Amino acid sequence: MIKTTVIQAPEYVVQFEEHNGLTFVHCEVFKWNKTVRKRLQQEFEILKLIRGAPIFAVHEIGDEKHAKFLNLFNFNYVQDIYGLDHVTRQLFVTGN
Repeated sequence: MIKTTVIQAPEYVVQFEEHNGLTFVHCEVFKWNKTVRKRLQQEFEILKLIRGAPIFAVHEIGDEKHAKFLNLFNFNYVQDIYGLDHVTRQLFVTGN
């Protein structure tokens, strides 16, 4: 799948990936502090408004940092999914 960069900053990059008609988000953070968190949250809220459609994230079960990140950015659990690699993961979607 092809990832498209939708937010880029020195501290992080946010990318979208389309799959089966759904938009999945990937976020790589290079530096994390209170100021970066606040700016990323603001930019992500604007991105959600512009997108105007649900944004999904796949969560690796047991990844506590990612779980906190999903909560911080108001993602909601949808369901468990079973991958072709025989690993169960969790599907989340942006909240309102």
